[in-house]
Amino acid sequence: ILEAINKNRQTPLVAAGSLDPISQGWSDKMAEQNFFDFEDLQGASIFDAIKGAGILAKAGAYIVGNTSFSGAMDQVIHNSALQNEAWKTVGIGITQDKLGVIKITLIYAE
Repeated sequence: ILEAINKNRQTPLVAAGSLDPISQGWSDKMAEQNFFDFEDLQGASIFDAIKGAGILAKAGAYIVGNTSFSGAMDQVIHNSALQNEAWKTVGIGITQDKLGVIKITLIYAE
């Protein structure tokens, strides 16, 4: 996923170990609780999770849901926000829910 994103960027995003667990946790939560949103069923947002992990940098998030990996990748590589050169690091989470929907969470930060 990171390699595909970086093909469209002048300056590559770098994987951030601090963002990966948050991204994976959000993808897992969406699959386990059967939702697809930036806010979970209890009203907590992905940005609450980022702040709760102590990430102070400006951050953004992108979520993808698709029944095929290639379809999900098309969505990721065509997301214009990921092309913003202000973003320097990224965390990636991916899982598949019980219905077969692939859920990808990307959290990117300065």
